[in-house]
Amino acid sequence: MNLNYKNVLLLTFLVLLAVFFVLELNTSLKTEITFGDEGFHARMSQWIAEEKEYPLWTPFEQTPLSKSSYARPPLFNILEASFLFIFGNHEIILKAFPPLITLLVGISVFLLAKRLFNMEIGIIAAILLATLPSFVTYSVLTFNEMLLTFYMTLFVLTFAIGIKEGNR
Repeated sequence: MNLNYKNVLLLTFLVLLAVFFVLELNTSLKTEITFGDEGFHARMSQWIAEEKEYPLWTPFEQTPLSKSSYARPPLFNILEASFLFIFGNHEIILKAFPPLITLLVGISVFLLAKRLFNMEIGIIAAILLATLPSFVTYSVLTFNEMLLTFYMTLFVLTFAIGIKEGNR
């Protein structure tokens, strides 16, 4: 292995991203799933994994006389329910999922910004995104906005690459 500037920079970036992941995972695993949106998404994912169906109504929120439709974006809950179904209904899966998405966002921003600009800008962009206070908040709580951020980041950067290279 040849240790030049780019290899050391890449290794430093990967270590830093791993440190962010461990810190966010540590924070996420030490706290309880709270009420509100975090509790709602965790319970909805558990319900989908247990019942193996997508609900038309919010099954645990209303009485049969006053059912409200389940009108939230379902992809996060279905994806999380898939992990619960495959690996078992464990709370650790619910808590580890958002930090994992943060890690994937950091890696994808680096790879796409590196292709769009260069390695240094890719590293700076990934570190800035992974350390934004609002991003860190959502990376330690179970919210569906993490998956939205992941897909929007992928969309914007791949769209910019497509325009730059003139390739769909």
